[in-house]
Amino acid sequence: MKTITGRTILYHLLTLSIFISYEWYFLLNGKTGASLPVLVTYYAFDIMLFYTLVYFILPTITRKIHLKLFRILLVLLAIPCIALIHTKLSHLLFWLHDITFDRQLFTTYYKTAIGRVIYIFILSASYYLIRSHYHKQIKLLNVLQDNDRLEIALLRSQLSPHLILNALDGVQDVLSQKYPETTYLLDTLSDIVKISVKGSDPNRPPTLGDELELVTKLVDLNEEIGKPCTMDIHVSQTLFKQLFPPKLMANLVENVFRHGNFQNDDTLAAINIKTEDNLLYLHTTNRCFTAANTSGHHIGLNNTIKRLNRYFPENYYLKIEHQNDTYLVSLSINLTNYEMLPY
Repeated sequence: MKTITGRTILYHLLTLSIFISYEWYFLLNGKTGASLPVLVTYYAFDIMLFYTLVYFILPTITRKIHLKLFRILLVLLAIPCIALIHTKLSHLLFWLHDITFDRQLFTTYYKTAIGRVIYIFILSASYYLIRSHYHKQIKLLNVLQDNDRLEIALLRSQLSPHLILNALDGVQDVLSQKYPETTYLLDTLSDIVKISVKGSDPNRPPTLGDELELVTKLVDLNEEIGKPCTMDIHVSQTLFKQLFPPKLMANLVENVFRHGNFQNDDTLAAINIKTEDNLLYLHTTNRCFTAANTSGHHIGLNNTIKRLNRYFPENYYLKIEHQNDTYLVSLSINLTNYEMLPY
């Protein structure tokens, strides 16, 4: 809801004072037999027409009608209609003063009213265009300021993964010499961080291929630490370069290992990813603890749903089932109309 500030009120008072001063100049230099109440009635009508045009009629025409020719035709139709109302107002004032308002007088007043309405239309359109241009400039300035803030935030967010990656490389050099069996584990972890850093690079938009690589590395890492999982990926090679939001599927895959129950040897955990035309399917299955603390899980899942709504509105289907001690997730996404957004 817009707030009416003191400056806004001053702008309106200034506009009215200019309008009244301009009109009063012509009244003093012209001849009119109209009384003060009649003049007040006419000017009240003009001022109401001005604000109706500026805040209702012109914005509605601009927003609803996109063809300029139709806009012009609508204005041309509106002018004689409003002039007729103006003339009827004159007829009423004449009737209140017991003055005959014949056909000749009606024609004279109607022609004058048309010129008057055109004059008010020009004033209203000029004010509306200046006001709209001013608001557009303010919005553009706000957008530029927001972009600057987002760029700074992005640069700061990129520092953290890069620092972690550099520290991890140092740890890897030391541990690989003393404990060679950790080499593969550290290499996989390092690859996961590198892919995450790649996803935050604005000069290289993330792709579906990057996401599949990240998912594969997550599965490999968890298998190394004793969380076995079967993974089946059947994705068309033509879709590997398809733009895709980073870590969208990876968050759902990560939940399989974070909240899954891998204490038994017969633990069931499976991840299936496939594509059919431009449809992407993800299915995950895992055992879960019956009384697990899933608060963190809900936070991550809610964030994933928000991102799906942002990137694929009305183009995805997500189903989550909890059957006894088994957790099932099914996700399908239509990639046809996906457009890359800031992530």
